[in-house]
Amino acid sequence: MPQVTHHEPGSFSWAELATSDPAGAKAFYGALFGWAPVDSSMGPGPEDVYTRLQIEGADVGALYKMLPEQAAAGVTP
Repeated sequence: MPQVTHHEPGSFSWAELATSDPAGAKAFYGALFGWAPVDSSMGPGPEDVYTRLQIEGADVGALYKMLPEQAAAGVTP
């Protein structure tokens, strides 16, 4: 997979998923694309985790557990 190091203004450059099932998303994208999850704490709670998805050590996207406010507003993953 080519590594992109520059993006023209207005071009797509980052995929980020807000999901109701972070563990399932990590397993799915890991199996589908070979992406490895790298978790970082976003706050005090055990579910306050931001996961960067990497391939060959390079970030390709990210995911996190959908916020309760998002789910209450009817936002879909």
